[in-house]
Amino acid sequence: SFKSLYFIFSLTITHSFHPTLTMAKATTKVSKRREKEVLQAIKKGKRPRTRKVHHSATFTLPKQRVVPKNPKYARRSIDKRRALDKFAVLVRPVTSDRAVRLMENTNTLVFITHLKAHKKQIKRAFSDMYQVKIERVNTLITPRGEKKAFIKVNKDTPAIDIASKIGIC
Repeated sequence: SFKSLYFIFSLTITHSFHPTLTMAKATTKVSKRREKEVLQAIKKGKRPRTRKVHHSATFTLPKQRVVPKNPKYARRSIDKRRALDKFAVLVRPVTSDRAVRLMENTNTLVFITHLKAHKKQIKRAFSDMYQVKIERVNTLITPRGEKKAFIKVNKDTPAIDIASKIGIC
């Protein structure tokens, strides 16, 4: 049985450094078949199963080795499209009567912008393109499905001057 194999195995390990040499001494009473089984068990490394003693009620998974990604080939043929640049954010200026009135009265320019552009991107794109400080940006989605941005320019620079540079007025 397994217990007797384990006992013989433990005897050989405790009595000598080399288990196969002392096996013959330890198994004088045991038959040759038994000796063969024990030698095979030693070669295989057969050990009795032991249970781990847990010291806390919560179970945590063991830490796993994190291997950095090293792909053999690209998973997609073309890289994802880059983030919106300043030329893609501002689509076109609005030149309606209401937009011109807003330029004169409230120092505000009106632009149709990219639908996915947010206020910070619009502000950054406008200030980069026209070198102007901006107070705030208000946006709305039109019934046509376009995003309209109301860009309020700083009081130091009139919106009409910027509009004339662009070619609106």
